[in-house]
Amino acid sequence: VTWGNLVLFVKRFTDSFLEPTSIKCQITDNTAESHSLFIDAFTRRRLYLAIKEMVNNTVKYADATLIEIVFDYKDNVLHVSVSDNGKGFDLEHMQGGNGVSTIKKVIQDIPKSKVEVISNHQGTRYKIEIAK
Repeated sequence: VTWGNLVLFVKRFTDSFLEPTSIKCQITDNTAESHSLFIDAFTRRRLYLAIKEMVNNTVKYADATLIEIVFDYKDNVLHVSVSDNGKGFDLEHMQGGNGVSTIKKVIQDIPKSKVEVISNHQGTRYKIEIAK
């Protein structure tokens, strides 16, 4: 599986999943020269599942009108950013059930990876890095 395949899978999912909603999705792919880069099945599956959960959470909880997904590859590190313009949530006092801990666990299972979650009244942003 290649990096380009993952970008395509995410685009197909978001197009289909968001169709019955009023939420728009903007995908920016800055990885054209890296589309043939091999990504192992475990990493691809984990990353795809995490992105699906992020989009699902946005639809269910965020009251957002826009989701932005950015794919990048720099210095042998895969970068994925998923953000929305929703109402955000308080990371300090959140109760279980919104999937953030699941997302973190799924990403952290990938070797040489990290995930950061930023949320405030202007929306939520997940920043994922996976070193190759």
